[in-house]
Amino acid sequence: VLIGALAGLTMACATKSDVDALNARMDALEAAAAAAPAAGGAADADAANAERQARDLYVEARELLSNGDNDGAKAKLEELVNNFGSSRAAQRAERMLVELNLVGSDAQAITAEHWFQGSAPDVSNGTTLVVFWEKWCPHCRREVPALQARSEAYAGRMEVVGLTKQSRDTSDEAVTEFISENSLTYAMGRETGELSRAYAVSGIPAAALVKDGTVLWRGHPGQLTDEMIDGFLAN
Repeated sequence: VLIGALAGLTMACATKSDVDALNARMDALEAAAAAAPAAGGAADADAANAERQARDLYVEARELLSNGDNDGAKAKLEELVNNFGSSRAAQRAERMLVELNLVGSDAQAITAEHWFQGSAPDVSNGTTLVVFWEKWCPHCRREVPALQARSEAYAGRMEVVGLTKQSRDTSDEAVTEFISENSLTYAMGRETGELSRAYAVSGIPAAALVKDGTVLWRGHPGQLTDEMIDGFLAN
């Protein structure tokens, strides 16, 4: 149960340090479970070994992804899902694959049913960082204001746009107040959920970096470094 709950949290609102800490704890718990004495004999021993192999593949995929090797990470995740589909790590791997498979695809045009400020960026031209967030998410309330400095640092080279579905009955007034309190100046709009689906958002905060109409990166905004952005801009 604890492992399932932690897995949900890694895909929901979390900072990079939260994600890394939770993943590390999940790995430790799964390792302990795999090393436990097999009460059911050979069948249990085989299941424990499968969990251990699946966990190792997931850890390898995470390391490859952190080093910018998307293809290598995808290969490890696909091996995990194909060979250990019933393992604890498989569900996390499947979600990661959905995000990674978005990389290289055509970017969905950005639209909003209401713009609190700014307007829709043209993702077919130039570079845009699209961030999905919600007012009720505590980690979003940290990440979204932090993006203000990034939007200023990359002004003229990269646009930043925040999108919310205003789930859990969040009002326009609450979002407007949040924008004002944090002195946010980048574009901020309310979407219907269509864009969340198009950009494979299953947990928040989530982000996608788009350049000239193509998705170049998809993940947690806290995991996107300036070095990565500089690389995308240079190519």
